[in-house]
Amino acid sequence: MRFYFFVSCLGAAAAVLASAVWWVWPVILRLWRIPQVLVDGKDKDALRIGILGASFIARAAVVHAADKRRDVLVSAVAARDWTKAETFAKQHGIPAFHGGATAYLDLLAREDVDAVYVGLPTHLHLEWTLAALRAGKHVLLEKPAVLNMEEAKQLIGAMAETKLQVFEAAHHRYHPAARRFKQLTLKERDVGLSDFEARFSMLDPKALLSIFKELLGISKPVTQEDRFHERIKNLDRWYYCVDMLLWSTGAIDAEVIFAKEDRFSISATLKLQRSASTATATLYMARDNLWEPFSWSIAEHGLADKVRHA
Repeated sequence: MRFYFFVSCLGAAAAVLASAVWWVWPVILRLWRIPQVLVDGKDKDALRIGILGASFIARAAVVHAADKRRDVLVSAVAARDWTKAETFAKQHGIPAFHGGATAYLDLLAREDVDAVYVGLPTHLHLEWTLAALRAGKHVLLEKPAVLNMEEAKQLIGAMAETKLQVFEAAHHRYHPAARRFKQLTLKERDVGLSDFEARFSMLDPKALLSIFKELLGISKPVTQEDRFHERIKNLDRWYYCVDMLLWSTGAIDAEVIFAKEDRFSISATLKLQRSASTATATLYMARDNLWEPFSWSIAEHGLADKVRHA
């Protein structure tokens, strides 16, 4: 009996492991990345980038990209945690690093930094982008750029005053599938396109763990600080839905008809104002969808072509 019980448990564990691999493998591939095609050496006049925030996204979005180009060089990195900054620099061959309370200011003062990548939490974007502009640096700003319209106005004003560039890191706009979809929607903008849908799902291990703990009855009460950080993650991922929709459809205004936010997901219905017509759009974002561990799609149900990229 014990042997059969052991075999049954082993079989169940194997099934769970196989299911986990099936669900999570797209995420693993993206995190691991396809082996990099590195270049030998850098151009003498390469663009020198400094990184604010020794984060995963900085490695994925900037360091890996720079490793494949001769005309871009990561010259310095800064983090409030000295050890984290030093470790990040050593791991990625970055010649200089700054840590501690003045780390960001120290990096901005460097003469060997032409532009700065701001990959900090969204509520710090405006402060450190303005600081970078005042220091005479162009900025590659992680999305979403700012928290609200007032911050956007301040940012635009600072760009005009300093004559420097701030570029939002909306990489999805350069995906061939996204550009094809935009081409189709703008070409057909006057022929009754009226029903758009945008979806973005990225499985968050911490969200999944929280769900399992709740099911097992061992979860801790969600604090106000926990909820604050969860909302930041929700809104960061919500950006993909909203930006892709507004950018690809050429919408000039949008009205929220319905919106709902759960702990790990957001859904909404919008009324879009396009140049010559109006349209309805439904949006959905989830961080806890096991059936769509990594999925990103946008569609117009009246088009013959449905563009999907994941």
